[in-house]
Amino acid sequence: MQKFAVEVSTTQKKSFISGAAVLAAAVAVTKVLGALYKIPLGNMLDSTGMAHFYAAYNVYTLLLTLSTAGLPVVTSRLVAEATALGRHRQAQKVFTAALWLLGLVGLVCTALMFGLPRAFAHLLQDGDAWMAIRALSPAVVCVCLTSAVRGYTQGMNEMTPTWVSQVIESAGKLGIGLGLCAFLLRRGANSAEGAAAAIFGVTVGAALALAFLLLVLVLRDRRVINLIDVIIGDVEQKTVVADRLIEQLELTLHNAAQRVEQQNDERGLEQRHR
Repeated sequence: MQKFAVEVSTTQKKSFISGAAVLAAAVAVTKVLGALYKIPLGNMLDSTGMAHFYAAYNVYTLLLTLSTAGLPVVTSRLVAEATALGRHRQAQKVFTAALWLLGLVGLVCTALMFGLPRAFAHLLQDGDAWMAIRALSPAVVCVCLTSAVRGYTQGMNEMTPTWVSQVIESAGKLGIGLGLCAFLLRRGANSAEGAAAAIFGVTVGAALALAFLLLVLVLRDRRVINLIDVIIGDVEQKTVVADRLIEQLELTLHNAAQRVEQQNDERGLEQRHR
């Protein structure tokens, strides 16, 4: 019995190391794709267009931090704990709660970006960035839902869905963003429209990654009805598990506050150098 436990522990350790190596390789690939996206983009857009791009991206990063920081990590940990104890139903409850919580928060943030793009642009002192902010708004809810699924699959010690979705997300951003931006600029679009087109690639990439992960969940059970059951679940069960997830909101708010302070510092440095 003790020998069996040691063998299981060794197998799990090897699986974890292998999964970590795969994720590290995926990060390297996404970094390369990210460079292939931003370097040509800097040549296609002028400094004004890039300013619009980064203004929208700053709003996106702030709201995404507010939506997700800490929650996917705790989701993965709770799923791993439940799986290790053989409580697979409990793992599904954690996933259900995380999916609803992250989805609702992400939807609110997406609605704010889509409905108030001019207000965000005004706060960043870049009025023409509103188109890019609106084009990027759906990405927030997509990434929130994606984070919930990644937390679940990683907690199940399945790293392949995560790294494949990361590559899909980066490739979608690269292909759609640069392609659409180049197409519109050739047709006479201004810098604000070019920035919106380029950053729309981020939205498309996030949506493609989410679609892939949902497909993985469907194929896991071979039936769409099983996925619907996991997502809808029991309201009381979701509430109990969500209590543990909500404990991470304090960390989330702290991270968001740090992000705001960092952005203010960066803006202050830029103004002093002008």
